Amino acid sequence: MKNISIILFGFITLNACTSLFWRAGGLSPEKVFSNDSILEYTVIYLERDSWNLMNGTTVKKSYQTELVLYPDGKYSEPKKLANLNSWTLPGLVAYNAKADRLVWVQGMNDEYGTYLRKLGYANSISSQGLQNAVFFEPNQQIWNLELSENAETIAFVISKYGEDLTVKNPQLAVWNISKPQPTLYDLPSWLDSPDHKIQWIANGKLSIQMDSKKMIWTSAGLK
Repeated sequence: MKNISIILFGFITLNACTSLFWRAGGLSPEKVFSNDSILEYTVIYLERDSWNLMNGTTVKKSYQTELVLYPDGKYSEPKKLANLNSWTLPGLVAYNAKADRLVWVQGMNDEYGTYLRKLGYANSISSQGLQNAVFFEPNQQIWNLELSENAETIAFVISKYGEDLTVKNPQLAVWNISKPQPTLYDLPSWLDSPDHKIQWIANGKLSIQMDSKKMIWTSAGLK
């Protein structure tokens, strides 16, 4: 019984220590490929164990996203860029090596994956980093992210959230970076689903797929 008490005391003491002190943590790196270049982004944070032994996960805070550019592929000398000051999600970062333009969606609070997000883009990142970043803050959810082949137009979907977490008032956003704001088009519906997606196709057209329904955006509008 004495040995069991000592072991239990040691376990509780160890948990108390790991619940008190913050340590560095991070998610697995994600990669974006463009020509020979690779842009690697990794969400990092501080974490500690929960005081609740049954919680099953750690408490996390101070999210950032590390950005590392490999200009000529994975064997080239890496160039570390400034960190984004929040988390990103897989698939919501795009890079075009020819234009040297980075586009991303990041969180606006310190809770990973929440629905309040903003979109940013930066030019000449290999030489200027993120110092010329431009942001669009709709104070809404941002879904999907597609950068045109010439990197001049960014397409994404924004929406509000109802109390039951349903998507409300979805809109297609098409942002030619020569303009200060994107143009918005109402969509009939949207879901966080593989059957709901946007994709650039030939001749500067954008395909919007919503289950079995399909719409096409061109410079003339959405049909």
